[in-house]
Order: sequence, then C-alpha cells, then structure tokens
Amino acid sequence: MRISYETARWYLKYIFEKTGTHRQVDLILKINIDPVARLAT
Repeated sequence: MRISYETARWYLKYIFEKTGTHRQVDLILKINIDPVARLAT
C-alpha cells in the first residue's frame, strides 16, 4: 500500500493529538508503558 507524504503527516498529527504527545519518542513510551490505555482511546 502506498500513501502520499501528506497523508502520512496527517495520520501522525492525528495520532499525536489523540494521544496527547508531541514527539515520536513520547508516543512510543506511552504505548510501551500503558498498552491497555491505548485500547481505551
């Protein structure tokens, strides 16, 4: 599956907004620390 650069940026922005994170490392830490919480959002 191919997606455009802008589509990838949009998805990342949406994920960061939904999880309350701003950096990739923060997102990964949040997912690894509390995997149950990611299912609830």
